[in-house]
Amino acid sequence: MRFLAIDSGTVRCGLATCDPSESVVTPAGAIEVGRGPDLAERLLAQAAALQAEALLVGIPRNMDGTEGPRARAAHALADRLEAIGPLPVFRFDEALTSFEADLRLEEAGGRRGDPRRLRRTGRRDALAAAVLLERFLDHRRRP
Repeated sequence: MRFLAIDSGTVRCGLATCDPSESVVTPAGAIEVGRGPDLAERLLAQAAALQAEALLVGIPRNMDGTEGPRARAAHALADRLEAIGPLPVFRFDEALTSFEADLRLEEAGGRRGDPRRLRRTGRRDALAAAVLLERFLDHRRRP
C-alpha cells in the first residue's frame, strides 16, 4: 500500500511516501501550515498527486508516553483528514523523528550550512516524515 506520511509541526508538515510494496521510503517535501486553503485539503491534494492509498499522521508523544498540546493538534489534523477525505488514516508515535533526521543530515554532510536554512527549506521535515514512515512500516511487518 502506498502511504503518505505526515510529520506535522507548527510551521510546516514534512511529507514522505513509499512504493506500493512498502519497501522504499522517499522524502516528499514539506507543506507550510499557515499558507493557503485548509491544511487537510492541501494534504489530501498532495496525497492524490502522489497516488497515496492511505495516510499516516505522526503523533508527537512526550518521552514518558503522555500526549501534550502538539499531540492533540496532530490528532485533530488526523480527525479532519478522516472527516473530509476518502483515504484511511493511521496514527503512529513520531517521538524523536526530527532528532534522527538531524543525525542523518549530519552523517550525509547536510549540516555544512546554517541549520536554520535546512529547517526553512523543509528538508529536515521531509526526512523526519521518512523516518516516521520507516518506523511505521517496520512495525507493520512485525508478527
